[in-house]
Amino acid sequence: MALKALGKFRKERKSNTGVIFVPAIIVVDSAFPLKEGRVEIEIKGKELIIRQMKG
Repeated sequence: MALKALGKFRKERKSNTGVIFVPAIIVVDSAFPLKEGRVEIEIKGKELIIRQMKG
């Protein structure tokens, strides 16, 4: 069963960088696919896709 929780998005004022906050209950789940490091971000239609970069 997929976990579901509310996160948060914030746009940094000084740099226009976006930050996505993922709740701990999602991050500690064994199915969470990301580790610390670089990620690839893609917009497809109205979806945001985030993939772990290899290497």
